[in-house]
Amino acid sequence: MGRQKKQRLTIYRLINTKEPIDALSEQYRTNLVTQSENKINQDKDSQITVDNCSENLQLKKTKCGVYEIQTICANSEERPPQWLTAINAISGHKYQVNNRYSGGILFIQNINSSNKNYSKQPKALWAITFGTAHTWIDSTKVDDLCGIRIAIRLNDPQEIRSINTNTLESKPKQVRTTTPTGSEINEFSFDEFRDFLTRINLSGSLKEGGNILKIRAADSINIPIEPDVNSVCEAIEQLEEILSREPSSSLAHLENLRPERNKNRIDLLDKQLIEALQDDNTTHPIGFMYPYNVFDSEGEPTEFKLINIPRKFPFNGARESRHFPPKDISELFGSLLSAITSNKDKTASAQQLTTLINSAKVQLLNDGERMGRPVKLRDWLTNEQTVSSDPDHRYYLLNGKWFQLENSYIQQIETELSKIVEKSVTPEPLPHWSQDIPNEGKYNEILANAQDGLLLDKMLITLNNSSLRLEACDVLTKGGHFIHVKLTDSSATASHLVLQALNSAELLSYDSDVQEKLKCMISSVCASNMRHDPKEFTHIPKTVTLILAKSNATMTADSLYMFTKVSIVRAFKVLHRIGIALNVRFIEKKTDRT
Repeated sequence: MGRQKKQRLTIYRLINTKEPIDALSEQYRTNLVTQSENKINQDKDSQITVDNCSENLQLKKTKCGVYEIQTICANSEERPPQWLTAINAISGHKYQVNNRYSGGILFIQNINSSNKNYSKQPKALWAITFGTAHTWIDSTKVDDLCGIRIAIRLNDPQEIRSINTNTLESKPKQVRTTTPTGSEINEFSFDEFRDFLTRINLSGSLKEGGNILKIRAADSINIPIEPDVNSVCEAIEQLEEILSREPSSSLAHLENLRPERNKNRIDLLDKQLIEALQDDNTTHPIGFMYPYNVFDSEGEPTEFKLINIPRKFPFNGARESRHFPPKDISELFGSLLSAITSNKDKTASAQQLTTLINSAKVQLLNDGERMGRPVKLRDWLTNEQTVSSDPDHRYYLLNGKWFQLENSYIQQIETELSKIVEKSVTPEPLPHWSQDIPNEGKYNEILANAQDGLLLDKMLITLNNSSLRLEACDVLTKGGHFIHVKLTDSSATASHLVLQALNSAELLSYDSDVQEKLKCMISSVCASNMRHDPKEFTHIPKTVTLILAKSNATMTADSLYMFTKVSIVRAFKVLHRIGIALNVRFIEKKTDRT
């Protein structure tokens, strides 16, 4: 007998389940499976019809080697399709058309398997769905993005055809990028900490030396398999082995950031966030993120104010605009917090804080004019948390949602950042930021003089056919050294500086229009001070230097928030690919504070 033609099968890995019944949604678990469970155990080979349900349920069990396979098939009653009402209304006729919805699930479980490092459950449970059966599964029992984790661990991974990503921005967006001929991952626009992967199409083999297959992967994995029990069980065994590996080095970063979808864990993280807001001595740092999309499109804000404050919070002062940027969380909404605490209890209640961060919004202003839409206060907060029941991950609040990072990736980022800082060669002399230097603008003037360079601080280049503007750097020195300076009392400002520096360096490396505008700017500055020859300065960066200052302390690589660490490492890699060196230097800004 010849081999059967392969069929594409969709395979899920299920978690937090001891038996297949646990993986079904409540409707199917209670109305279909539970009522027939005793009969299934009594006669594994019998067909059972559940008379008091609308579905015709058929359940069977079988074995193949170490695998136990339980099959559930069902058809639902005939019913009119959703489009029937519309076609009757438009045509003026009364058609009578019915559909019958059917589906089936194969649950496959290794009855001899033991606990694996990548699994908290005693036995791995897999499901292959047919027809409408994918809707029968409880979504909380699906191993999140398991298909993607398998795809990036395949043998002989070939070129990627398409990826789907969700982007973390004030207005989250979903992006699908496709290339018909396939490409390496670095040909796709993918930011390790801003984007998370939701689907990938690529080629690879399930076993070493095996046939190259076209793989579609998301929460499930879709692969061509011969429809016989031995082939299916062999494929499951190969998938289990693949999951136990380290991912391909070129694709490993695709699984770093994952949204947390477990409601109980989200509730726990939210509780820990509120506790951190209540406790000034918390070990879980809280910062705030800037809405970069507003900066890029409308320039820099000069003020901010809180709006949408619930009426039960009796305070009007917070509605007044204040200087932007705030230095820390306390300055962002601390005055409002102090207004809602009583004299006896100096700490706002958990309920008050929860209401506040989910209701109040931050509105940015420039010279009194609104910039962009107001952003919910919660979406400004960043927070890092750990969970005792999950020592392998850390959790981060970004854009109001919780995300999960592997500890191994965090350690890799911190190691890479330490190397970047250690090998950085920064321009000398670098003036001390003494307490008689009041702000960044004055320090940049002193730095430009010390470096015999050009002061380009706040001189913006407007891009053609766009309202976007960029700052080439704060100080430009001879030899193509672009220096950016930022007072980083909050890590959010550090991340914003990294983004600015990366964007300007990338554009100046290839955009002839931006290059020409910077050349004109250089000539103008040289003409105004009569000290420099414009020929001594290049408009294309050779190096980019980030000078990060902190008041009364020297910031370190360890003290940066995680998303800032990732931003610097990413900028280093991007600039390195286009031949630009990135240097990082931390300095202290002295103040008169004792």
